[in-house]
Amino acid sequence: MVREIITLFAGQCGVQIANSFWEQIAVEHEISLDGISYAENDESHAPTIMFKEKLDGSYTPRCCLFDTDPIPIESTRSGRLKNLLDPEYSVMGKEGGANCYAYGRYVTGKTIVVDVIRKVRNLLEQCNSCCNMTHVCSTNGGTGAGMMTDVISTRAEHKHFDTHSYKVYPSPTMGTMPCHYYNTILHMNSMSDLCDANIVIDNETLYHEAEQLIKNRKDDITFADINAHISLILSGCTQQNRYPGGADLKHLITNLIPFAGADYLHVYLAGCNEKFEYGSELSHIAPLTNHLFDGNSASCVMNLDEGEYMCAAILYRGENISPRDIFECLYKVKADKRLKFASWAPCPTKSSLIQIKPVIAPTSRFQLNSMSVVKVANHTSMKSVIQRYLTNFDALYKKKSFVHWYKDMEDQQFLEARHQIELVQKVYESTVSYQ
Repeated sequence: MVREIITLFAGQCGVQIANSFWEQIAVEHEISLDGISYAENDESHAPTIMFKEKLDGSYTPRCCLFDTDPIPIESTRSGRLKNLLDPEYSVMGKEGGANCYAYGRYVTGKTIVVDVIRKVRNLLEQCNSCCNMTHVCSTNGGTGAGMMTDVISTRAEHKHFDTHSYKVYPSPTMGTMPCHYYNTILHMNSMSDLCDANIVIDNETLYHEAEQLIKNRKDDITFADINAHISLILSGCTQQNRYPGGADLKHLITNLIPFAGADYLHVYLAGCNEKFEYGSELSHIAPLTNHLFDGNSASCVMNLDEGEYMCAAILYRGENISPRDIFECLYKVKADKRLKFASWAPCPTKSSLIQIKPVIAPTSRFQLNSMSVVKVANHTSMKSVIQRYLTNFDALYKKKSFVHWYKDMEDQQFLEARHQIELVQKVYESTVSYQ
């Protein structure tokens, strides 16, 4: 039975990532940007998990794009993917969310949220057995932080699938607005009971990673490069359901979240532009695997040398990788005394293998090797990331700066949100004491 994945992209950040992501997924499943499949009857490229087949035999993504600002949606409707994405599932408002959680949720978001929820329900009804709803947005702005909460609330009507989020959180030094820490804490609190797993991403980390990976560039790194990087991460995480042989997404998440509330994960992709000259496949995947566990191999600014891994899922992709090679590699990783794994977790790593060569969108400036590896991990250093959000929130709220823009919200809502996220941080702090 086909188990479909539905994706939602909110706000300017989400819509721009959608453009890059669907171009990448279309290439992987051998579908042109006109929605026409050019696959040669290969069952390993069955597209109906991510795409819906239309009456004329063409394909369109199972996704919904929405933004209170009309410009990103209009740009997508007239862009490269105009014949691939269904315009019926691209919803736009008349003015933006003003980079404010309250404005995006209670003011401009209210004008289109009913329409968006109706579109999401239609997508669910078109599925035989939806297994996952993935949503992508930024917690910094108004639409992604505010309106997404009301849209995902439809999950309460459908308990049979998981919800995973891939969100761009505030960066320590690349922030573009002062009140995004309000938006982030309020969003994290409102989504705490609606999302099964939260993948934490920030632009600063991906920007520096892109600087190292894109060789021979003639100009600076752009948001298009960062979005392409996020698309490769999303592709790597969803490949488990899109191709035969991979572990189900639900199985992975079950093994990654040992405690309720400790559902903030980091990811890392190895295999872009890295060149390793070795004789055997085992020695080839060994440096890729080791690279995943470097101190800065995360999708957000955090120090992995501090704290310990609670759980990690290592997702391999490549034609010539054998399970034996993977087991030997991970055995050496777990035996490395420099790496810290939780002593209370008897088996802290889970692996999966897709024996299909990676491909990449032609417009991307990244290049993939013959194999790639994605790490999805839960690490106790996430407590320092959450603490950074709380510290900046406190600095703003102490002076009640910018609070007057959050109309229709009471002080108690700010305090309650902060308290709940502090409890999440304490969950991560307490895990290291289980020795």
